[in-house]
Amino acid sequence: MTVGKVSTKPPQGTKIVYIKRVKGIQPMRTTTKAQALEQFRYNWKVSGSTDIVAKREAWGIFTDELCREGYITMKKYESWSNPF
Repeated sequence: MTVGKVSTKPPQGTKIVYIKRVKGIQPMRTTTKAQALEQFRYNWKVSGSTDIVAKREAWGIFTDELCREGYITMKKYESWSNPF
């Protein structure tokens, strides 16, 4: 097929590869613990809460979400200790 003067047909011998996108799965991004901790501390400051136990629980939930969303690997999730 030709559109204008440009052919939309791939050159002879070219393989067309289709990448299957899975809903909710995105490419792995790398986040360091220092970056995650900085973001968490900002979020906690903005929330205005002063409950220490809730802060510990929130850190666990925060890192869980980072792992589920692909911002950190499972290995990082399992090895990061709770700093609070």
